[in-house]
Amino acid sequence: MSGETFKSQHLQRLWENYLAAFHFPQNPIALYPELTLSAPLAPFRLLAKFDLVALLPDGKAIIYDWKTYRKRPKNEFLAIRWQTRVYRALLAQAGMQLNGGQPFAPEQIEMIYWFSDFPAEPAHFPYSAAQFKRDWDALEKLAAEI
Repeated sequence: MSGETFKSQHLQRLWENYLAAFHFPQNPIALYPELTLSAPLAPFRLLAKFDLVALLPDGKAIIYDWKTYRKRPKNEFLAIRWQTRVYRALLAQAGMQLNGGQPFAPEQIEMIYWFSDFPAEPAHFPYSAAQFKRDWDALEKLAAEI
């Protein structure tokens, strides 16, 4: 099998998995694909590009991130990754333009990793005010060290 054939078959399988298994928990009222947010962080600017942010009728904001790992990582690993911490913190800090000028409370934010090779096994990471404080403090400390 040629490399191109393998890539095509792999891409086709990922797409079929997406169509068969990906769904929103509620009908979103707004979708923001490839969303870029930024916020001041000490003398720097923190910037992240999200795969998708969905706003739900109950006021929740869900960050979706697609992963194409061949092995599904453990949730414990994903929970401590900087990506998980930064994305949720940045949405809490800088997402007010998506929420009628009001910041999202950390409890309104959840991050979901969706794995194309494990479509029935998404990883869910709700957020809290204590986690936001921990994450933003850690980011400020890291920025000061830099």
